[in-house]
Amino acid sequence: MPAQTTNLLLLEELEDGGRTSELADSDRAALHAVADWIKTFVVKPHEDLGRAGTVCPFVPVSLERRTLWLAPEQIADRDVPEVVELMSGYKRLLLDAQPTDGDDVIYNVIVVVFSDLSADRAQGVFDEVLQQLAVPSYEEDGILFGPYYEGHEGTAVYNSSFRPFQSPVPFLFVRH
Repeated sequence: MPAQTTNLLLLEELEDGGRTSELADSDRAALHAVADWIKTFVVKPHEDLGRAGTVCPFVPVSLERRTLWLAPEQIADRDVPEVVELMSGYKRLLLDAQPTDGDDVIYNVIVVVFSDLSADRAQGVFDEVLQQLAVPSYEEDGILFGPYYEGHEGTAVYNSSFRPFQSPVPFLFVRH
């Protein structure tokens, strides 16, 4: 099950009807929800973060360099091996994205948004997928996967009561 390379979208491309007209309404809505969350939360400072700066220090640079892509996917009827294969495809896309090496490669990120995955199922699906992908991907290629969904209990490094991994729609990011 290959990744949908034609549906890699920059945040600003979500407003382009020509780029999004083929997407299902649920995919478009999910992408907009995640994009709005990125613009209003992730790239902003937060008083509960426990350090100065934006919630994620990488994302503002990724947006500026136009190396943060959103990709809609529907996985409700897929089993874990199919989702692992799908995410492996996105890993390959990321490894081929420019720049492919050097210091700037850390700003390349693909956010795979699962428009049909409920938040209550996300943890189980993501845990199983990451169990198969996370360690080998990091060891072999230096690739990280990050799960985000409503109800995620992960906390910020500098404040154990701040939970920045709770997004309006479940997604996995793939980045160096």
